[in-house]
Amino acid sequence: MKFGTVSLWRDSTAAFVDEIRTAESLGFDLVGVGDTPGGYRELYVSLSVAALNTSRVAVGPMVTNPVTRHPAVTASALGALDRLSGGRVVLGIGTGGSAVWSLSRPPAKIDELRAYIETVRALMTRGEATEDGRHVVVSGIDRAFPVFVSAEGPRALRLAGALADGVILHAGTSVEAINWCLAAVAEGAAQAGRDPGQIEVWMMLKASIAGSREEALQEVKVGLAGSAQHALRTGAAAKGVPPHLLEPVRELVERYDVHQHAMALSSNGDLVDELGLASFLADHFGLAGTPQDCVERLRTLEARGVHGVLIPAGGRDPLGLITRLGREVLPHLKSQDA
Repeated sequence: MKFGTVSLWRDSTAAFVDEIRTAESLGFDLVGVGDTPGGYRELYVSLSVAALNTSRVAVGPMVTNPVTRHPAVTASALGALDRLSGGRVVLGIGTGGSAVWSLSRPPAKIDELRAYIETVRALMTRGEATEDGRHVVVSGIDRAFPVFVSAEGPRALRLAGALADGVILHAGTSVEAINWCLAAVAEGAAQAGRDPGQIEVWMMLKASIAGSREEALQEVKVGLAGSAQHALRTGAAAKGVPPHLLEPVRELVERYDVHQHAMALSSNGDLVDELGLASFLADHFGLAGTPQDCVERLRTLEARGVHGVLIPAGGRDPLGLITRLGREVLPHLKSQDA
C-alpha cells in the first residue's frame, strides 16, 4: 500500500518544512498541499518549498480545482514545479472544495472538469491547446505528469475512469461504498476503451492515532466534519448514510463554517458531537483508533482494492500524526508489500 499526506503551511515555515521532511524520511510516497487560500498559504509557493525540501516523494496539489486557476496557469506552474523537483509532480484535481467555498463560488461542473483536464493534458504534451475557443500556449513543460481525480459522485468517478491516471475516493469506506465507486470507475474506463486495472485507486482518510478510539475521535472531529460537508452535500442516502442520520448530516452541512475549514480549533468539530455523528463519520471517512486498529483497517481497505491512502496532516499536532503514522502504522503495511 502507498501512503500520502497533505500538509498545509500554517504560520511557521519551519514547522511546514519539518512535516514534509519527516513524511519523506518515514517512508511516505507522496506529499501533497491543499488548495485552501482562505486559511493557508498559496498552493504553488508551498509546493515549491516542499519540492526543495524533499528528494524522493511525489509532490503536487491535493487537490486543486478548475474554478480558481486558468488551465494554462496550472500547467505552467506544475511544469516549473516538475523541473524544480526533478520530475516528481502529480496533479490532484477535483470540482472544488474549500478553495471555491471561501470565495462563495460554486464548484465546477463535471463537463467543465473534463474540459479542464483535457486542456492541461494538451498543454503538457503539445504546448498548446484551445480553451473556451481561444488558442493557449505554454512553454517549458518537460513531460506529461500524472493526473489524479478526486471523486465522490458517479459522474466524477466515471470521469476518473475515462481520463485519470489515478482516482482519490472520498465517498465512504464500507464494502458497498468502495464497490460502488470502483464499478463507476470501471464503467468510465470501459466507455473510453481503457483498462481500469491501470488506474491507481487512492482513498482520502481523516486520521488520528491515540491510546483508544474515544481519544482518537476527539482529535479527528474537525477533519470528519470537513469530509461530511464536502462529500455528503448531495446523495447522502446513496453514499451510505442511514435514514436516522440523514437529518443530522443535512444540519451539519448547512451549519458548517467554510471559513474555518481544516483549522484545528474550528467550531466545526463541535457540530460532530452536538449532532451525534462522531462514530458514524469516523467509520465512514476516518482512520481513528490505536495503531493496531489503524493497521487492521488499512489491510481491509487494501484487500478491497485500495492501492493508497491520502491522510491530511491535521489536528493540533500534524507533525505528531505524521510521525506516529510513519513509525507505528506504515511499517506494517510496507513490510507486507515487500
